[in-house]
Parts: sequence; C-alpha cells; structure tokens
Amino acid sequence: LDAGYWSAVTAKLRPGDVVLIQFGHNDVPGKGPERETDASSTYRTNLAQYVDEARAIGATPILLTSIVRRGFTSDGKFRPDSLAPYVEAVHAVAKEKRVAVMDLYTRTREQAEKAGPEGAKEIGRVGPDGKQDNTHLGPTGQASIGRMAAEEFERVR
Repeated sequence: LDAGYWSAVTAKLRPGDVVLIQFGHNDVPGKGPERETDASSTYRTNLAQYVDEARAIGATPILLTSIVRRGFTSDGKFRPDSLAPYVEAVHAVAKEKRVAVMDLYTRTREQAEKAGPEGAKEIGRVGPDGKQDNTHLGPTGQASIGRMAAEEFERVR
C-alpha cells in the first residue's frame, strides 16, 4: 500500500473485473517496519480497505490465504509457521465483508504434511545460497500449487 502498488492496481480495475488479494509472507514480524503488519490490526485493516476499494470500482474481490511454509520438526512432524494468525485474519475479514476466500494455506499444509520432510523439498527450491527454501516454490511446487489455485478459483466463482 505504502509503495503505491495498490493504487497502480486500482487505476487499472474496471467494473466486472475480479481482483485476487493475497499477502502474508512479507507481513510477518522480522521483515522490518516498512513491510511488516500486525495480523490482528493493520493487516486486517489493509485487507478490508482493498476489498472496499475494489468494490467501489465495481470489481469483485477474492481474498487468498498465503501458502504454508513447509517446515518440519527433527522427528518429521509438520511445524506450524508464523503465518497462522494472518490466515485467521483473512478468514475474519472475508466473513465480515462477505468475500470469497481461496484457502491455499490449508490446501498447501495438507500437501506438505502428506509429502513429509523429504517430499516437501521437491515442492520448494534451493535458494541462491544453496540452502533449501521452504517458503518459495520450485517447478514442481509451482505446477502443483498453480493447479490448487485454479481449483480454488473455480470453487469460489
């Protein structure tokens, strides 16, 4: 919002357009005050503003939850991540504003739990530093989560 990206989007929106609204990974604490938001206050306020402004133009907003970070404990159990409060906020705003939600967090969490620690590595990618990246996606993850997103879009439309 502060960087002007949202105003660039709204400048191009037209009545009848669908706008997918998703944030989260860069909103969590630790990203610096110019990027992070609080899940229970500023994050919710921002989402509500995006919904209201899209609707004022005549566009249809759809909220998306973030995809899960694929972390596991040393004994192979899924480790909840810092995005859970943001996912809850998306659902709360969606209920309050009567907006459809594409719940990619739940779907990707189920995917990661089923894949386990080794299988989840195939969803992710190796970063430029040579370390496993459990947030971003490699080609396998891009394809499978892209399919999930398309299925979720069809479900909510």
